[in-house]
Amino acid sequence: MTSGAEPDLVLDLSPVSFIDCSGLSLLCRVRNRVRSRIGGLRLVAPDGGFLRLLRCTGLSGTFELYPGLPEALASKDLAGPVSAAVA
Repeated sequence: MTSGAEPDLVLDLSPVSFIDCSGLSLLCRVRNRVRSRIGGLRLVAPDGGFLRLLRCTGLSGTFELYPGLPEALASKDLAGPVSAAVA
């Protein structure tokens, strides 16, 4: 839920095999909504395909990316992403 104060979301994209511009747009809207409420959005993207897509669209560096769900969940208490680059 992104309507409360300081929302903290982890979205696991592991099962996602395809994402188009509408999916990227949705992720950007969620990120903007969460950030406007002083919250955080972390994406689990173990496949390098999503990172390549972000690079191609100029969105690399926009999202906090993690290679696995445990790392993303553990990162709440850390200053930033465990791994900014997903292999």
